[in-house]
Amino acid sequence: MAAGRRLAGVVLAAGGSTRMGSPKPLLVLGARTYLEAIVETLQSTRIDPLVVVLGHEADTVRRKTNLGTATVLVNADWQAGMLSSLQLAVRELSARPQVGGLLLCLVDSPRFRGGTVRALAAAFAATGAPLLVPVHGGRRGHPVIFARSTWGDLLAAPSDRGARVVVEAHRSDVLEVQVDDPWILHDADTPADHLRMQGDNPDSVPAPTDPA
Repeated sequence: MAAGRRLAGVVLAAGGSTRMGSPKPLLVLGARTYLEAIVETLQSTRIDPLVVVLGHEADTVRRKTNLGTATVLVNADWQAGMLSSLQLAVRELSARPQVGGLLLCLVDSPRFRGGTVRALAAAFAATGAPLLVPVHGGRRGHPVIFARSTWGDLLAAPSDRGARVVVEAHRSDVLEVQVDDPWILHDADTPADHLRMQGDNPDSVPAPTDPA
């Protein structure tokens, strides 16, 4: 990998899971929780370092999950929204000069494939683009890469607009990476979504709004 293009993984798992009714990180997907599934996928692709941000019921989530060697941060201000958790991770990674970008993963979208991570990492290593998003069937999904050059913008972003304002500011610089992975388009916000997330057919799972 080119100098300065080492990729870190960031998993945001701090929210209150209000619509789901129970903590999303602890939802079961096969023999693992959502959070464990994401961590295992990232570790299988040798993404390192890996940062997990917890918040709501952090002690319970940490006790009931195996997060391997991931660095676990607890966002005491998790009710401020997702951006506050991302900013916490950015501050942690900013002290690691060898890291050139972060792969942002959301805990309610746990079924993206290792091949997607490898494709994004390879594209980042080859280009160093400021923002990279996976695309399947003409639609953008998650996870998304933010290069270090965007981190200052993330830290300065208004809380009411979140990371989207950074994506919009760099819209002309976004690199779309085509992947054969329909799961990048799907998440779980409600119990019904969670039930559908167990299936083999991602087309039965409702798609969220495009992240960018």
